[in-house]
Amino acid sequence: MMVIWVAWPVALTAQQRVTRADAVAAALARGARAALGRADTTAALGAVRTARAFPNPTLSGSYSKDPPNYHALGDLPLDVPWLRAPRIGAAEAARDAARDQFAFDRAAIVFDVDTSYTRSLAAARHAQLSRRTADDADSLLKIARLRRDVGDVSELDVRLAAVNAGQLENAAIDDSLAALGSLLSLQLQIGLSADTPSITLVDSLAAPDDSAGTNVRAGEYLPVTAAAATPLRRAQRHVHARQPVCAEPRVWCRQGRSREHEPESAPAGDRFLAPFPALQSQRWSGDAGDRGARSRSRSA
Repeated sequence: MMVIWVAWPVALTAQQRVTRADAVAAALARGARAALGRADTTAALGAVRTARAFPNPTLSGSYSKDPPNYHALGDLPLDVPWLRAPRIGAAEAARDAARDQFAFDRAAIVFDVDTSYTRSLAAARHAQLSRRTADDADSLLKIARLRRDVGDVSELDVRLAAVNAGQLENAAIDDSLAALGSLLSLQLQIGLSADTPSITLVDSLAAPDDSAGTNVRAGEYLPVTAAAATPLRRAQRHVHARQPVCAEPRVWCRQGRSREHEPESAPAGDRFLAPFPALQSQRWSGDAGDRGARSRSRSA
């Protein structure tokens, strides 16, 4: 353990020097949490584009022994406004929620990395102080042995000094391991491997300038009220999109044709289908969904 502690500070001299700003920038660029947030935001944007797409018409053909023998069926879904608007609104609300969550995650990453950087610096300074204290205790032990040889102190005093030096040595080793763990944890947060120490912290423990009196640009910080209301708005629009007032109408076309040796062909047929939800309590279920969404938002 003694060799490990002594070799670690020597190895850091040739490693990459990282400031606090560099650590924050690396965590935002290569960190796992930031990558997940970017993926969620991209997926939400893709869901909005999918919701804005119009449904494709379908064309199918079939054959039967009874005339008409050949059948051509065309189906054209009508993306009416009372179905399209809630669907797009729900997707846009989910996109806004993903953006707000990503902004919150970025702020949390900055806070966590800054805190970890400070703790790692403090742990390293504490390990250095513990090392100096252990060295002083070892010097006192040597002095006690010399004084014992000349008859100035007793053997009991030497043994007490040895016990004290051993305790302080163990404390120094524990503090060095704690400093090493803090440094490796910081490396994980900025997207580096935690197998061996690969960075050196160069900033000091001086307190940063207070940002309370500085001018803040509009939109720089995440609006907490809007971020809290976005999941509720997304849930409400999702309920409205799943429980529309009227179902999706469709235009249905049918064309039949008999074989060549049969003189007659079946006439073509066109239909307009507009389902009417007379047996479904759409309003009750939508209100229940809204109440459930509000309840979940208050619980959160």
